[in-house]
Amino acid sequence: MIKLIVARSRNKAIGKDNKIIWKKPEDMNFFKSVTTCGIVVMGSKTFESMNRKPLPNRINIVITSNPDKYLEHDSSSLFFFDNIDMALFRMLEIQRETTKDIYIIGGTTIYKEFLDRKIVDLIYLTEIDEYHEGDTFFDFDFDLDFVTYENENRELGNNCIVKHYISKKFGGISEEKVEGYPLITGYDKYSSKPIF
Repeated sequence: MIKLIVARSRNKAIGKDNKIIWKKPEDMNFFKSVTTCGIVVMGSKTFESMNRKPLPNRINIVITSNPDKYLEHDSSSLFFFDNIDMALFRMLEIQRETTKDIYIIGGTTIYKEFLDRKIVDLIYLTEIDEYHEGDTFFDFDFDLDFVTYENENRELGNNCIVKHYISKKFGGISEEKVEGYPLITGYDKYSSKPIF
């Protein structure tokens, strides 16, 4: 399953100067509890904001126009790709081998890429009921493709509430959506085993 996880302020800001613009340990703890032991996918700016250090106890995939820049960081839990199709191919291979969930963690460009492809199954959206000045935003209109799963909404405290949105087309990736990789489908063609 491919999940997107994001926190935004009342004015839909998610960051400024490549940094988180609030201190909300409640949301950070939620993020950690959800993504630990999973596969996290991010852009290079998000990776840079983490001081070029992978998130521990997770497989980290970074999509960047210049993967050679990070050669010294490559490891068994950290991979770099220069396009989303190659990243998808690798993350789904890992998912088939490990049954780990995939989490899209930012930034704005990466969120948009995955939402535009309509391959996100679930969104965890932390709404922070405060105004924060920002230069990056999560302001996508995803209501046409997702429905609110209100039974799973959770108050975290400190003006934070996590809302859950489930894709109306639950099932995720089909081979048409990842050009050049015909084995990427909702099912493994050789075993008929679901990969989500």
